[in-house]
Amino acid sequence: MITLFNIFTAKRKPPTFKVVYNFSKNINAKAMPFKTFWLVNHHLPGRWWFTLCILILFIFNCNSRGTTTDSVNILVTRDSLKNVEIALELYKREFGEYPESLEELLIRKGITNRNIIQDAWGRPYHYVKTVDSYILFSKGRDKKPYTPDDVHPPQ
Repeated sequence: MITLFNIFTAKRKPPTFKVVYNFSKNINAKAMPFKTFWLVNHHLPGRWWFTLCILILFIFNCNSRGTTTDSVNILVTRDSLKNVEIALELYKREFGEYPESLEELLIRKGITNRNIIQDAWGRPYHYVKTVDSYILFSKGRDKKPYTPDDVHPPQ
């Protein structure tokens, strides 16, 4: 029985060449290989070229944009920020203004789960009440406000 292991690890034969003589035009010989992809298969059998390219792309992708965990944290934080925005709008409808802090939102609405006002990295959201509105975002991976990695709620 032939398995994938046998197919990819089998020793490959060198290409065979067929010599064709054409005596009428006085051409000595012409080589025609029967296996055209032998050189690729000889050096790295199977689909190793493809796997190697994917691995290199994955390594460069991870190093340039941070880790996969950071990408997931950004998505979770955006979703959570949208929920906090909804809670802030409901608070304003009920009390006529936005809360001074997110802790006040939790206390006056009777919410006991403090994880609601924390981002996916476990740090509290950056919340500032303005005259008629508020500023709400996560400080992101670097823990500093007003930097390019800050996570804002979806529009």
